[in-house]
Amino acid sequence: MAEQNSWKNQYIDLVGSKPEYIIPMAGADDCVAVQAELAARAAHFSGLVVELGSGSGGHLLDRAAAAPEILFVGFELRYKRVFRTAQKGEQRGLKNFLIVKGDARFMPKLFAPHSLNGVYVNFPDPWAKARWRKHRLLQTEFLQQVASLLKTGAFFSYRSDHEEYFNKTAALMSNVPQLHVEYLTHDFWKSTHACDPISSEFEKLFKGKGVAVHYLLMKKLGADLPG
Repeated sequence: MAEQNSWKNQYIDLVGSKPEYIIPMAGADDCVAVQAELAARAAHFSGLVVELGSGSGGHLLDRAAAAPEILFVGFELRYKRVFRTAQKGEQRGLKNFLIVKGDARFMPKLFAPHSLNGVYVNFPDPWAKARWRKHRLLQTEFLQQVASLLKTGAFFSYRSDHEEYFNKTAALMSNVPQLHVEYLTHDFWKSTHACDPISSEFEKLFKGKGVAVHYLLMKKLGADLPG
């Protein structure tokens, strides 16, 4: 009998080795427990910012280093990227970041209304073919839910190299109540925001290749309502 393939992703166990930085989330059944854990961690900080699709953590960790009073929470599915983020953050001595190893679509279920100071979405998968677009993260209901989590004055920052996806998302966001467009450009490299010293891995790659980057910054307006 042929020997069975016993290969196992080494990062599965490694992710479990850093519970102080990584919160595993297998699915919807974990929402209540993860919500409680995030609330307990956030109670020690003056603010809370989320990044959806934090990759290998370069952007998330740089933001955390620049604002130690804020808790930065990244959402990422891939085991290796999750572990590498935790590893790099630990090496840098950062205490104000967490990675939820799970699907970002559950994010609206994990935070209280009017609890977030901001949300970053950097270069999400565009699911470019028409038949794949139903898999896109940034859809009307999701965006409305995210908006409800933002405090008054909080931001939603979105960058993409995919023009069609960017334009579609910008149109959807413009119809979300209480959100105001602060800045929109289809040529980020020539914009006033290009001087921001903190960028993502994809952003650095695209800049090196001369790929256009589209950028949308929105702010939450109006008074917060009781949660």
